[in-house]
Amino acid sequence: MSRETKAAITFAGFALLLAFRDVATELFLSTQTATKEKTLWLSFMVCGTILTLSCIRLLVRGQLGLLHKLMTPGALRKATTLGLLSGGIYFLIFFIIGQLGAGVAGLIDYGLIPLATAVVGAMMFKEKLSADFYGAFFVYLLGITILMVSRNEFIPLWLLGVAVLPPVASALSDGCTKWLLDEKNAGLTRAELLIVRFSPAVLVLYVLAAGTSGSLMPQIDAPFKTLAVAVVGGWVPLMLLCTGLGMAGMKKLAAWEFTIPAVVFLGTLHRHPENVGVPMVGAILVLSGIVISEWKLISQLNVRVRSAARLTSRRVFAKFHSGVLYAVSFRRLLRRDSATPEQHTNTY
Repeated sequence: MSRETKAAITFAGFALLLAFRDVATELFLSTQTATKEKTLWLSFMVCGTILTLSCIRLLVRGQLGLLHKLMTPGALRKATTLGLLSGGIYFLIFFIIGQLGAGVAGLIDYGLIPLATAVVGAMMFKEKLSADFYGAFFVYLLGITILMVSRNEFIPLWLLGVAVLPPVASALSDGCTKWLLDEKNAGLTRAELLIVRFSPAVLVLYVLAAGTSGSLMPQIDAPFKTLAVAVVGGWVPLMLLCTGLGMAGMKKLAAWEFTIPAVVFLGTLHRHPENVGVPMVGAILVLSGIVISEWKLISQLNVRVRSAARLTSRRVFAKFHSGVLYAVSFRRLLRRDSATPEQHTNTY
């Protein structure tokens, strides 16, 4: 199995599990009132679970060189940025899902993530965007537009502004993640990366949740469900993300992020009958973006068009060359036939 195929499978698992997280969060929040306090404690629980599992993995493997790696120039700054972004991302995602539902929140959130991820990859790692990515993003954007317009749902401007923040923060955090994982930079392991990513987030979220709710004990209505979502929809996909970023560039990740909003949309379709019909056309278009990107349809079409153009030009040139040779031969024949008898005699 090639490195590119392994990266594709890893990113596919990451995208599907992330979609599961959003669907599960909507189902979880639908059974209770989504207050700011509960959203903060939910975010703390998820981040705390990821941090705990990463610490256990690190201790089991005996990897104790994290502090030394963070002394690498630029590592501490990127690690701090990553940690603060992670806490904000989870809180905003859960808040937006509580306000709009996972389907609409996913459309807004992941509507910008692929482009933001690709731009961060181009800026931080000088990755070049291919024609396949631009074509996939165009089809994806068309699908997102159909989904949003067909719902005919008014979204307050302030909420739309808040919803735009997570994709930008996610793209920046993925860029910091790839930089910290690179052996040429800090060279963190996956568990070390997740500890760095979630330690500041857990601390900040706990202070905010405790201060807002007035309780030092986490207020979680369904702790076992929250724990399951944290493991399956948090820790596992992030491990897959770290693995994938170690094998491929961010534009590969951006391509697979096309699938998340469509999977979330279809996964919550039973709760939103208003989405049946025209909106499903948009969801199918969104999913087709990954087909264009992974199968490199535009590149293949471009190769075929160029090959056809080359073949056509060769045929045209061959016919032109044959025509020129024929014309020259015909002209010589005319000259010989029009020669005088004296010229023929002199020839002999």
